[in-house]
Amino acid sequence: MLKVNQFTEIKDNLNDIARYTRNVLIVSDPTFEDGEKKKIADRRAANAELLGKLEKSITLPKSKEYLKTINDTRSTYNQTL
Repeated sequence: MLKVNQFTEIKDNLNDIARYTRNVLIVSDPTFEDGEKKKIADRRAANAELLGKLEKSITLPKSKEYLKTINDTRSTYNQTL
């Protein structure tokens, strides 16, 4: 169940990142934007930590393949935001 919880937290962090990105786009206050960008960086760091833990605990070959896909596409996704 721990792995399910970790993936759920990653999903929630991605939703938060999307919300913070939206806020940066619609608000023109530089101080507010800096705060939202800090939150984005914090959520990305949390996801990196969670993915590292998952990488150590996942043993099934197909699951490792899926996790590799996530890690391989992560940087491209982060660059687009």
